[in-house]
Amino acid sequence: RGFYEEGDEDTDRKYVGEIENGLPNGHGKYTFPQVTQNYVGGFKDGLRSGVGTYTWSDHSPNGGGKYEGEYENNRRNGKGKRTFLNGYVQEGEFKNNEFWNGTLKDKDGNIISNYVNGEEQD
Repeated sequence: RGFYEEGDEDTDRKYVGEIENGLPNGHGKYTFPQVTQNYVGGFKDGLRSGVGTYTWSDHSPNGGGKYEGEYENNRRNGKGKRTFLNGYVQEGEFKNNEFWNGTLKDKDGNIISNYVNGEEQD
């Protein structure tokens, strides 16, 4: 973790935005060049917080996609929408990075399943 005021833009993570007490606080953009990831949105004490958009490539450990929604303590927490590379969409409530309550839809918008308290419903 961390950000760098100086460093190699091609290899080091980069933050551009509001800073307070030496950490990202307020609105900003964090870029991770090694795995083509970036986050644009709110920060509090250096952690993702508030509303933001996180995108990542298919080369990342999580397979790639986009999340638009609420964050707390650097994790997806609250209302949000996660879009996968195959076009599937999770939309609803997230809790500690897990999809908690809402629907999973295919690329055509058809509901595949519903989630209640983190459990997929039949």
